[in-house]
Amino acid sequence: MKRISHGDYADFDFLLFGISSNVDDLKMCWLLNRLFSIDFNREPDVEIQHTKLGLVSNFCNFQFEKKSMEKEITSFVNDGVASKDFDESSVIFQLIGNRHPSGNLIPEHPRIDYFLLLSGDGIQELVSNEVVIQLRGLEEIQAAFTIDVDSLKSKNNLIF
Repeated sequence: MKRISHGDYADFDFLLFGISSNVDDLKMCWLLNRLFSIDFNREPDVEIQHTKLGLVSNFCNFQFEKKSMEKEITSFVNDGVASKDFDESSVIFQLIGNRHPSGNLIPEHPRIDYFLLLSGDGIQELVSNEVVIQLRGLEEIQAAFTIDVDSLKSKNNLIF
């Protein structure tokens, strides 16, 4: 008999960026709010149970949905051209912490402090290299890069 897990039905239709920084989660939100002209809201923490250790890890979780990308002229949207109509598109920005004393959300990336997850109808218009360039432009961020979700063994930890 074949075992079916929730990973068999999971939708990993999002862009994932890793961020290394020594600032706390509230300051990181503030920096990203200014960078992307958004306003993160605190969401319930992401809880992961470590079955082998019998421990629960909580990771900070912030979210913002940008409803319309109409007339958005940033370098990471549509290569900086505002000629397309984005009325029906939206992008959900989510900032998730990766570190906890009992373990990491994504153990394959122990040096990452935060994950920036972008999802929604408007992500096909995003240029991920430009997002990375903008993130690296912040003085408080030591490293930023795109992560291939399909290559992660623990990608199911990103479904909540």
